[in-house]
Amino acid sequence: MFEHQQNKMDELIKDNEDFRRIYNRHQELDKRVTAAELGKFTKLGQIECSRRLPELEGITVRRGATKRCSMNGTNMKTWWPILPEAK
Repeated sequence: MFEHQQNKMDELIKDNEDFRRIYNRHQELDKRVTAAELGKFTKLGQIECSRRLPELEGITVRRGATKRCSMNGTNMKTWWPILPEAK
């Protein structure tokens, strides 16, 4: 988002609590993906990911809110990675 202005970013993150909160939320939201997006990234396809993600729920992923999918433009459930320390 602001990669080209890293010095300014570091200053804002350090000095502005609201900016830090919004920036951290943006970083967090950037991790969520839909089955279609994950299918394209992994080359498994949307159908295979849609079938397999529920099997992983609670182990390596968790189901999130819906968002407009960048692949097909429809509203789809999102999937979030579960970080090892958060299990």
